Amino acid sequence: MPLGIVTALLVVVAVWAVSLPFARLQINNGTQLLLHWAGCLAALAFVYAMRFQLGVWAHSAVAVAMWSRLYADLDLLRASDLAPRGAAVYADYLGAWNLTPLFLMAAATSLTFVALVALALSMYRRVGQGAVS
Repeated sequence: MPLGIVTALLVVVAVWAVSLPFARLQINNGTQLLLHWAGCLAALAFVYAMRFQLGVWAHSAVAVAMWSRLYADLDLLRASDLAPRGAAVYADYLGAWNLTPLFLMAAATSLTFVALVALALSMYRRVGQGAVS
């Protein structure tokens, strides 16, 4: 099977698995958030070192999985019985669920992905112009 098909299937499986309601990410403090994200970046760096295209696929899969997990948690929150009670109760409950670390992790993963793709494109243009050998 070509690499693109395999990684596309892995992206679909990862997003599906992380988006299940019972697959809650237990990130309750900043230290755990940093450890999860640092481990994820270390794994991505290893994948990038092996093969750049696979690293791009894996990085995008991690970003999509993080955002879909965040949206799944928000959907569970919306569907709960606290949602119709008003914005103040909703905000308090949202704080109790502690979705801020998950949002920060998803945003940071997406931003690093965009920065890496921009860097790769600029390097590709330089190689095409003969500036980098």
